[in-house]
Amino acid sequence: MDERQRLKTILVEKSYRSGTFTLTSGRTSDFYIDGKQTTLDAEGAYLCGTLLYRLIAAEPAPIRAGAA
Repeated sequence: MDERQRLKTILVEKSYRSGTFTLTSGRTSDFYIDGKQTTLDAEGAYLCGTLLYRLIAAEPAPIRAGAA
């Protein structure tokens, strides 16, 4: 299993919840994803960091903070 697929698996296991949820906006949803649960998991944090780093490193344009 590659790293992206493993991260998806961890997201489903730790962060995905089905049911009826009232969102901050007041709207309801049939599911909720709490990504914090994945990023607080050691393997999930490693995979998030690794995959995000690769995306940033592959970007040809310099990445800067603030408005362009």
